[in-house]
Amino acid sequence: MASAGGAMQLKVLFVGDVDVGKTSIFELYRTHEVAKSPKHTMDPVIKSFNIVTMTPHTTVELHLYDTAGQERHKTLTRQFYRNADIALLVFSIDDGDSFHHIEQVWKQEVLKRSEKDDVKMILIGNKADLYEERVNDISTSEQYARRHGMKFIEMSAIRKDDYQKVDSVLRETAAEIVHQGGRSSSTNEEHRPVQRDEVIHIEPVPNPIHAAPNEPQQEQQKNKRCKLC
Repeated sequence: MASAGGAMQLKVLFVGDVDVGKTSIFELYRTHEVAKSPKHTMDPVIKSFNIVTMTPHTTVELHLYDTAGQERHKTLTRQFYRNADIALLVFSIDDGDSFHHIEQVWKQEVLKRSEKDDVKMILIGNKADLYEERVNDISTSEQYARRHGMKFIEMSAIRKDDYQKVDSVLRETAAEIVHQGGRSSSTNEEHRPVQRDEVIHIEPVPNPIHAAPNEPQQEQQKNKRCKLC
Protein backbone atom coordinates (compact mmCIF):
# COMPACT_ATOMS: atom_id res chain seq x y z
CA MET A 1 0.00 0.00 0.00
CA ALA A 2 1.23 3.45 -0.93
CA SER A 3 -0.24 6.93 -1.16
CA ALA A 4 -0.05 9.37 -4.03
CA GLY A 5 -1.89 12.67 -4.33
CA GLY A 6 -4.07 11.82 -1.35
CA ALA A 7 -5.35 8.52 -2.79
CA MET A 8 -4.39 5.22 -1.22
CA GLN A 9 -2.78 2.82 -3.70
CA LEU A 10 -3.38 -0.91 -3.49
CA LYS A 11 -1.61 -3.60 -5.47
CA VAL A 12 -3.97 -6.37 -6.63
CA LEU A 13 -2.72 -9.67 -8.08
CA PHE A 14 -4.57 -12.18 -10.26
CA VAL A 15 -2.99 -15.61 -9.71
CA GLY A 16 -3.92 -19.23 -10.40
CA ASP A 17 -3.30 -22.10 -12.79
CA VAL A 18 -3.12 -21.78 -16.55
CA ASP A 19 -6.48 -21.52 -18.37
CA VAL A 20 -8.66 -20.88 -15.31
CA GLY A 21 -9.72 -17.53 -16.80
CA LYS A 22 -7.64 -14.96 -14.90
CA THR A 23 -7.12 -12.68 -17.90
CA SER A 24 -10.78 -12.96 -18.85
CA ILE A 25 -11.79 -11.86 -15.34
CA PHE A 26 -9.16 -9.11 -15.45
CA GLU A 27 -10.58 -7.76 -18.71
CA LEU A 28 -14.20 -8.17 -17.61
CA TYR A 29 -13.55 -6.13 -14.48
CA ARG A 30 -11.50 -3.53 -16.34
CA THR A 31 -13.87 -2.97 -19.29
CA HIS A 32 -17.22 -4.40 -18.08
CA GLU A 33 -17.22 -6.34 -21.34
CA VAL A 34 -16.68 -10.03 -22.02
CA ALA A 35 -13.24 -10.61 -23.54
CA LYS A 36 -13.64 -12.31 -26.93
CA SER A 37 -10.12 -13.71 -27.09
CA PRO A 38 -7.72 -12.47 -24.38
CA LYS A 39 -4.26 -11.79 -25.79
CA HIS A 40 -1.16 -13.40 -24.33
CA THR A 41 1.79 -11.07 -23.80
CA MET A 42 5.36 -11.59 -22.68
CA ASP A 43 5.14 -9.48 -19.53
CA PRO A 44 2.52 -9.10 -16.78
CA VAL A 45 -0.19 -6.57 -17.62
CA ILE A 46 -0.76 -3.68 -15.22
CA LYS A 47 -3.84 -1.47 -15.22
CA SER A 48 -4.65 1.30 -12.75
CA PHE A 49 -7.88 3.07 -11.95
CA ASN A 50 -9.75 4.61 -9.01
CA ILE A 51 -12.62 3.23 -6.99
CA VAL A 52 -14.49 4.83 -4.11
CA THR A 53 -15.20 2.77 -1.02
CA MET A 54 -18.43 3.59 0.78
CA THR A 55 -17.55 2.79 4.40
CA PRO A 56 -15.32 4.66 4.91
CA HIS A 57 -15.89 6.97 1.93
CA THR A 58 -12.39 7.00 0.43
CA THR A 59 -10.84 7.12 -3.04
CA VAL A 60 -8.54 4.16 -3.63
CA GLU A 61 -6.28 3.67 -6.64
CA LEU A 62 -6.08 0.03 -7.62
CA HIS A 63 -3.07 -1.34 -9.51
CA LEU A 64 -4.21 -4.61 -11.09
CA TYR A 65 -1.51 -7.11 -12.10
CA ASP A 66 -2.31 -10.00 -14.45
CA THR A 67 0.28 -12.76 -14.99
CA ALA A 68 -0.29 -12.68 -18.77
CA GLY A 69 0.31 -16.41 -19.00
CA GLN A 70 3.77 -16.46 -17.40
CA GLU A 71 2.62 -19.23 -15.04
CA ARG A 72 2.36 -21.38 -18.17
CA HIS A 73 6.18 -21.53 -18.09
CA LYS A 74 6.27 -21.79 -14.27
CA THR A 75 8.07 -18.44 -14.00
CA LEU A 76 7.03 -15.22 -12.32
CA THR A 77 9.21 -12.34 -11.17
CA ARG A 78 9.68 -11.45 -7.51
CA GLN A 79 8.63 -7.93 -8.41
CA PHE A 80 5.23 -9.28 -9.48
CA TYR A 81 4.45 -10.45 -5.95
CA ARG A 82 6.31 -7.81 -3.96
CA ASN A 83 4.18 -5.66 -1.63
CA ALA A 84 0.87 -7.09 -2.82
CA ASP A 85 -2.12 -5.86 -0.83
CA ILE A 86 -4.83 -8.07 -2.33
CA ALA A 87 -4.53 -11.41 -4.14
CA LEU A 88 -7.34 -12.87 -6.25
CA LEU A 89 -6.81 -16.65 -6.17
CA VAL A 90 -8.59 -18.02 -9.23
CA PHE A 91 -9.56 -21.62 -9.96
CA SER A 92 -11.99 -23.25 -12.38
CA ILE A 93 -14.98 -25.16 -10.99
CA ASP A 94 -14.50 -27.86 -13.65
CA ASP A 95 -10.85 -28.48 -12.70
CA GLY A 96 -10.22 -30.03 -9.28
CA ASP A 97 -6.45 -29.67 -9.59
CA SER A 98 -6.71 -25.91 -10.07
CA PHE A 99 -8.56 -25.69 -6.74
CA HIS A 100 -6.02 -27.88 -4.98
CA HIS A 101 -3.17 -25.72 -6.31
CA ILE A 102 -4.67 -22.64 -4.64
CA GLU A 103 -3.47 -24.03 -1.31
CA GLN A 104 -0.39 -25.92 -2.46
CA VAL A 105 1.05 -23.32 -4.84
CA TRP A 106 -0.57 -19.93 -5.21
CA LYS A 107 -1.42 -19.00 -1.64
CA GLN A 108 2.04 -20.07 -0.54
CA GLU A 109 3.73 -18.10 -3.32
CA VAL A 110 1.82 -14.93 -2.44
CA LEU A 111 2.68 -15.21 1.26
CA LYS A 112 6.32 -16.08 0.59
CA ARG A 113 7.10 -13.62 -2.20
CA SER A 114 5.02 -10.60 -1.22
CA GLU A 115 7.28 -9.99 1.80
CA LYS A 116 4.14 -9.34 3.86
CA ASP A 117 2.04 -11.50 6.16
CA ASP A 118 -1.22 -9.58 5.90
CA VAL A 119 -2.16 -9.87 2.23
CA LYS A 120 -5.94 -9.96 1.80
CA MET A 121 -6.91 -13.01 -0.26
CA ILE A 122 -10.09 -13.50 -2.28
CA LEU A 123 -11.00 -16.95 -3.62
CA ILE A 124 -12.69 -16.91 -7.04
CA GLY A 125 -14.34 -19.96 -8.59
CA ASN A 126 -14.55 -19.17 -12.30
CA LYS A 127 -16.45 -20.81 -15.18
CA ALA A 128 -19.70 -21.10 -13.24
CA ASP A 129 -21.42 -21.43 -16.63
CA LEU A 130 -19.96 -24.96 -16.83
CA TYR A 131 -22.15 -26.14 -13.96
CA GLU A 132 -22.79 -29.51 -15.62
CA GLU A 133 -19.04 -30.18 -15.60
CA ARG A 134 -18.51 -29.03 -12.02
CA VAL A 135 -16.10 -31.15 -9.98
CA ASN A 136 -15.69 -28.74 -7.07
CA ASP A 137 -18.79 -28.25 -4.95
CA ILE A 138 -19.54 -24.67 -3.96
CA SER A 139 -19.81 -25.77 -0.32
CA THR A 140 -16.22 -27.04 -0.46
CA SER A 141 -15.00 -23.69 -1.75
CA GLU A 142 -17.02 -21.79 0.86
CA GLN A 143 -15.67 -23.96 3.66
CA TYR A 144 -12.06 -23.56 2.48
CA ALA A 145 -12.41 -19.77 2.18
CA ARG A 146 -14.03 -19.50 5.60
CA ARG A 147 -11.33 -21.62 7.22
CA HIS A 148 -8.56 -19.46 5.78
CA GLY A 149 -10.21 -16.10 6.33
CA MET A 150 -10.84 -15.42 2.64
CA LYS A 151 -13.79 -13.91 0.86
CA PHE A 152 -15.26 -16.13 -1.84
CA ILE A 153 -17.23 -15.54 -5.01
CA GLU A 154 -18.26 -17.87 -7.81
CA MET A 155 -18.66 -16.32 -11.25
CA SER A 156 -18.30 -16.70 -14.98
CA ALA A 157 -16.08 -14.38 -17.00
CA ILE A 158 -18.40 -14.83 -19.99
CA ARG A 159 -21.34 -13.32 -18.10
CA LYS A 160 -21.15 -9.57 -18.52
CA ASP A 161 -22.92 -8.71 -15.28
CA ASP A 162 -20.54 -10.81 -13.20
CA TYR A 163 -18.03 -7.95 -13.20
CA GLN A 164 -20.23 -6.61 -10.38
CA LYS A 165 -19.27 -9.57 -8.19
CA VAL A 166 -15.57 -8.77 -8.61
CA ASP A 167 -16.20 -5.06 -8.13
CA SER A 168 -18.21 -5.61 -4.97
CA VAL A 169 -15.69 -7.92 -3.29
CA LEU A 170 -12.77 -5.64 -4.22
CA ARG A 171 -14.52 -2.57 -2.85
CA GLU A 172 -15.35 -4.42 0.34
CA THR A 173 -11.77 -5.61 0.75
CA ALA A 174 -10.32 -2.17 -0.04
CA ALA A 175 -12.65 -0.63 2.55
CA GLU A 176 -11.34 -3.07 5.17
CA ILE A 177 -7.77 -2.03 4.40
CA VAL A 178 -8.69 1.64 4.60
CA HIS A 179 -10.48 1.04 7.89
CA GLN A 180 -7.38 -0.72 9.25
CA GLY A 181 -5.28 2.29 8.30
CA GLY A 182 -3.40 0.62 5.48
CA ARG A 183 -0.32 -1.59 5.69
CA SER A 184 2.79 -0.45 7.55
CA SER A 185 5.17 -2.71 5.64
CA SER A 186 4.78 -0.88 2.34
CA THR A 187 3.50 2.57 3.33
CA ASN A 188 6.46 4.29 1.73
CA GLU A 189 6.82 1.97 -1.24
CA GLU A 190 5.62 2.81 -4.72
CA HIS A 191 4.19 0.06 -6.92
CA ARG A 192 6.54 0.06 -9.86
CA PRO A 193 6.15 -1.75 -13.19
CA VAL A 194 7.31 -5.33 -13.17
CA GLN A 195 10.95 -5.69 -14.17
CA ARG A 196 12.68 -8.72 -15.65
CA ASP A 197 15.14 -8.88 -12.78
CA GLU A 198 14.55 -11.88 -10.56
CA VAL A 199 12.73 -14.96 -11.75
CA ILE A 200 10.98 -17.52 -9.61
CA HIS A 201 10.69 -21.07 -10.91
CA ILE A 202 7.49 -22.68 -9.67
CA GLU A 203 7.62 -26.45 -9.80
CA PRO A 204 4.43 -28.29 -10.80
CA VAL A 205 2.64 -29.94 -7.89
CA PRO A 206 1.67 -33.57 -8.47
CA ASN A 207 -2.00 -34.39 -8.13
CA PRO A 208 -2.46 -35.84 -4.62
CA ILE A 209 -5.72 -37.56 -5.55
CA HIS A 210 -5.13 -41.18 -6.44
CA ALA A 211 -7.44 -44.09 -7.10
CA ALA A 212 -7.35 -47.20 -4.94
CA PRO A 213 -4.78 -49.79 -6.15
CA ASN A 214 -7.34 -51.86 -8.05
CA GLU A 215 -9.62 -49.04 -9.12
CA PRO A 216 -10.09 -48.79 -12.91
CA GLN A 217 -8.77 -45.66 -14.62
CA GLN A 218 -12.24 -44.60 -15.80
CA GLU A 219 -13.57 -44.76 -12.26
CA GLN A 220 -10.60 -42.70 -11.07
CA GLN A 221 -11.43 -39.93 -13.52
CA LYS A 222 -15.13 -40.08 -12.65
CA ASN A 223 -14.42 -39.67 -8.94
CA LYS A 224 -11.70 -37.04 -9.38
CA ARG A 225 -12.78 -34.29 -7.04
CA CYS A 226 -10.74 -31.98 -4.90
CA LYS A 227 -11.54 -32.69 -1.25
CA LEU A 228 -9.46 -29.82 0.11
CA CYS A 229 -11.29 -27.76 2.71
